[in-house]
Formats: sequence, C-alpha cells, structure tokens
Amino acid sequence: MTRSSTFRFMQAATVAAAAMLLVSCSPRTESSASSEVLSDEAFTAIIANTEMPVLVDFWATWCGPCIAMKPVIESFAEQNKGRIEVVKVDVDANPHLAKRFQIRAVPTLILYQNGKAVAAHPGAMNERKLASWVAENTGVKPDGPG
Repeated sequence: MTRSSTFRFMQAATVAAAAMLLVSCSPRTESSASSEVLSDEAFTAIIANTEMPVLVDFWATWCGPCIAMKPVIESFAEQNKGRIEVVKVDVDANPHLAKRFQIRAVPTLILYQNGKAVAAHPGAMNERKLASWVAENTGVKPDGPG
C-alpha cells in the first residue's frame, strides 16, 4: 500500500467512525436546543426553510476550543430557542460541508439570515461576545448575557 492510499484509507476510516458516532446521537431532543446536521440536504433545508436567523457551529471532536465552546453554544441555543436556530456541523463527519463553506479553522461560526450567510467568525468566544456578535449581524437581540 502506498503512502497516499494508506492516508486515504485512514481518512475514510476516521470519517466513517465519526459518522457512526453522529448517527447514534439523536439530531434533536427535548433537552437539546441545538441540532446536528448529517447531510448536505438537511443543512440546505434548515438554512433555506428557517425564517429565524440560523447560527451554524462548524466544530470537531478533537478541537480543544470547540470543546470549550460546547457549553456556550448549548446555553445560547437553550436561551434563544424559538428565536435563533442553532445547528452544529462536525467537519470530520461532514467534510463536504466544510469544503463547500471553505472552513479552514474550527470552531467557525456562520450566521445565516433569509437563507444567506451574513457573518462568519473563526475561533472561540464567550457567551456575552456571542450574543453581541449575533445581535450586531442579525438585528435580533438574543436572550442571555450581552
């Protein structure tokens, strides 16, 4: 096996394992205000068919700042349920979405309004900064710190 074919095999195995992990998680539960995206079609449908702003968190399981942002994103999603849709995209399980949106670093947050990206922010931020950033870019004043 050549080095490039070994790398492709390892990459495919990693993506398959991450996809299996995501599929085992329910996309939306009563206790979770954010949802995981498992396909291009699901992502496109959420962006195109949601009247409220959509905050997309591109993240990875191996990313320290992403793990640190998890409670911030979950709290923000819970506090703003029904006002702002929050969607999480694991870039390893959804490499096609990461490529499509040219995600170069994780975490990266992208805000959508009326089906169009209105702002992007690479890197972690606290809940106060997140609420302020969402308000500045959508005109929607989120609940919670800010």
